[in-house]
Amino acid sequence: VAARGPHMTGSASRSSWGRGRGAQEQLRVLFESNPHPMWVFDLETLAFLEVNDAAVRRYGALALNEQAIRTMSSDPVLHEFGALCLFAQGDYSRAAAVLNAVLAAAPGMDWTTMSGFYPSADTYTQQLRALEAYRDANPNLTEAHFLAAYHYLTCGHADAAGKELQIVVRLNPADKVAAQLLTAVSTPEGAA
Repeated sequence: VAARGPHMTGSASRSSWGRGRGAQEQLRVLFESNPHPMWVFDLETLAFLEVNDAAVRRYGALALNEQAIRTMSSDPVLHEFGALCLFAQGDYSRAAAVLNAVLAAAPGMDWTTMSGFYPSADTYTQQLRALEAYRDANPNLTEAHFLAAYHYLTCGHADAAGKELQIVVRLNPADKVAAQLLTAVSTPEGAA
């Protein structure tokens, strides 16, 4: 395990990191409250184990996620989280492209998981409403409809997702993922 930031560098074995209950708590408080970006990563895999709030503010969640993807490129959750970051930034085309690839290989998040990434349901709702406005202003963009369908599915609105997927399949019959999702939500088991 290694801890790194602009003002510190150190390493320790997993067992010695924060040895003792009191020392561990002191390190945790220092790490979390430090105004400078800090992160803890595994020396063998270089995977991020923890990142403090200052690092997220400085580098952004998307940049940190992209670094994590470099070490764990086959993890669909990291890619899906990256798509959520793109969605939050209004980069709907890239978000849809990533999600299309993710959903070709994995089922995707449920609402409980996704909502954990948001400080409040209102924040998510504002982002979804922005997507819907973009979709309405660009009715022939399949990525806007696909992204809306993904979000409706995640929120448990299979009927609304089905309507969006019908548009995607009509506009782009070659989109196999959209066609498979449409079939899934059109069956009694998928709509439940």
